[in-house]
Amino acid sequence: MYEAKIIVPKNIIISVGVVAPVVLKTKTVLAGGADQILLPKDWSEDWIVGYRRITSRQLQSEPVFVNDKPPKYNKKDELYSMICPCCRGTNIEQLDESNRITVYGKRGGVCKMKCHCLNAKCDYYW
Repeated sequence: MYEAKIIVPKNIIISVGVVAPVVLKTKTVLAGGADQILLPKDWSEDWIVGYRRITSRQLQSEPVFVNDKPPKYNKKDELYSMICPCCRGTNIEQLDESNRITVYGKRGGVCKMKCHCLNAKCDYYW
């Protein structure tokens, strides 16, 4: 859900490799093959210099990291409520029924945008 940008201090040993395939109890096979970096046990959170929420829109543009540590969520409803899923901004307006934007998909899907990010560089609706 989140990515952290870290600076590893000089002379710290890290392990770099490839994720191995995994077979779940349900017989689902996770193919593996992605890059994997293992940090030393008990590494310091002081190494973190920024955070960003991972969304498909963010993956299509230059990464932007913020210094605020992501909040911990207790319920699924809290995940996207007042945090922009695109830029992680908190300057959000909830749209009343008359200002909501309805999007119609080409396969018949309908989605009403209930929130709007007021960050001028983002301007995301969801």
